[in-house]
Amino acid sequence: MPELRLTQYGYKVCVNCSTVGTKRGIPITRGSGDHTWTETIIMEEDQYQKFVYTTAIENGNKNAPNQTEE
Repeated sequence: MPELRLTQYGYKVCVNCSTVGTKRGIPITRGSGDHTWTETIIMEEDQYQKFVYTTAIENGNKNAPNQTEE
């Protein structure tokens, strides 16, 4: 781990040893007409996979990847 990361920023774990998972984002367009804007929703990987699955099912995709329950 780089010394600066340990001393100045106070990190205790290197990136390779971290237990934090990746984050995923989805763009959401809101508003209508010339009053639209885009927001980004940030979520955990498992939330993103559920979103992708649900969206595929809602759009009628019968080949949507099956979600496994834990």
